[in-house]
Amino acid sequence: MGFIVGTADPARYRRSLLRAAPLLLSRLTRPDTRRSLRYLIRAARWPGPHASDTLYPAHLHLNVQQSARGLGAGETLLRAHLALLRDARVPGVQLSTTTENVAALGLYRKLGFRVAGERQTPLWEPWLGHPARHVVMTLALR
Repeated sequence: MGFIVGTADPARYRRSLLRAAPLLLSRLTRPDTRRSLRYLIRAARWPGPHASDTLYPAHLHLNVQQSARGLGAGETLLRAHLALLRDARVPGVQLSTTTENVAALGLYRKLGFRVAGERQTPLWEPWLGHPARHVVMTLALR
């Protein structure tokens, strides 16, 4: 129904993204790989706003299948992940999305996330057909 990818170590997060590029390049014949690589290249060209890695070292990405949206799966996943981060004594977490993702923004706000920065970006134009506002949200865990 969905998944969360996250880390409490910002340096490890950046290293894992860098390691993903050669793997993606080796699989360019696959359409899903080409889409992923295209996103990573565009994200490097138009990076979004980021919060302090000292205050919010954890990063996460939440994805819920279209058919499972509105059923509470995202909230259940996110609450479980936040509990793990709190148990590990991580001081805070950050994530990014766009203002187009209204349902996700509502969930994040419901769980206490606040907008820490935003800016207009062409990053998502190939998928949305227009520029979007890239938002970084944060949550203090202590």
